[in-house]
Amino acid sequence: MGERYMEESINEFEKIMDQYIQEENFIEAEKIGAKFPNAPKIQSKIISIYIKLEEYEKAKEIGLKFPEEEKIQSQMIKIYMKEGNYVEAIKLGTKFPENPIIQSQMISIYIKEKEYEKAIKLGAKFSENPIIQTQMMSIYIEQKEYEKAKEIGLKFPEEEKIQSQMIKIYMKEGNYVEAIKLGAEFPENPIIQSQMMSVYMRQGKYYRAKRIGEKFSWHKPIQLQLGKIYNILGQPKNDKPQIERNNAKIDNDTNKATNEDTISMESREILEWIETSQRTEAKSIVDEIKKQKYYPAILLTCALYDKNDMTKAKEQFAEFLEKELEISGEDEVIKRVIGRLKLKDEKFDRKYYENFLTEIEERKQESKEEMIR
Repeated sequence: MGERYMEESINEFEKIMDQYIQEENFIEAEKIGAKFPNAPKIQSKIISIYIKLEEYEKAKEIGLKFPEEEKIQSQMIKIYMKEGNYVEAIKLGTKFPENPIIQSQMISIYIKEKEYEKAIKLGAKFSENPIIQTQMMSIYIEQKEYEKAKEIGLKFPEEEKIQSQMIKIYMKEGNYVEAIKLGAEFPENPIIQSQMMSVYMRQGKYYRAKRIGEKFSWHKPIQLQLGKIYNILGQPKNDKPQIERNNAKIDNDTNKATNEDTISMESREILEWIETSQRTEAKSIVDEIKKQKYYPAILLTCALYDKNDMTKAKEQFAEFLEKELEISGEDEVIKRVIGRLKLKDEKFDRKYYENFLTEIEERKQESKEEMIR
């Protein structure tokens, strides 16, 4: 009964300590620690405080009293690593060969010391541990052995850190299609979405990157990326820096058209997004289309229906357009688009819609010039 009461008491004080530590009220936390000098859970929290304050000797004094407590000994290894004392860290780590957290620390040391063979040999013993396998991937990426890294990545499709490593590999290979496809599976992960921004920025698709970034404006690395994007988009078109396109698989004709034709950058990027999108992205695309001007919005909506082969929706939208639009000026272009929507077996062709967007803009420009004359 007494032991159970003591355990419950310790658990309650642990919660209080957690609150004090969160508030950085370390003095009160230490007072609780002094009441339970033999309770490893409590003393582990005191060690964490001393590590945070860089009072390593005080932390080690506690650690030496609990040589069999693996969590505390992991903290001791952490201290040795911070001090650069890898000899003592490894010596201590060998006492706990089955503890994945401690062995992950050992691998971290081997990676820092570039002793990759030792790290890989140790990592092979924990082939099902995602943390350690993430470390293995980082080694293979460093050594440019991308296929070995991808073999690991394919075994952990739900592990976001590992999939972030997979995206990193695709980016290094210049395989932006696969990178974007994989990134779309983790829309709420800011690290992965930051990688998506990098992909789009490398391709010169700044509006796509901006749209992602503004959803995660609280995330510091993304804040930096947004700053770069705003600077670029805020410059006159001719003053924009040349985008580094090393390894980017972008068609030269498309690059030329981006600079020379009359389609707005946003419309073009939405059209490219439609071409590479999955059906699950349709709502997000519609939200962006709504922000566009009247005629481009109609054309982009047609393209979205066309890409997703939404036969019934295409027919209904075509009927709506026929009733609502006057067939003159820009509407003559829309009339031809309606004809395309009615074709059931036609495959989606981005160039088709690019031509229509260009014609719409050219007709607008002609109308303005006539008004001036």
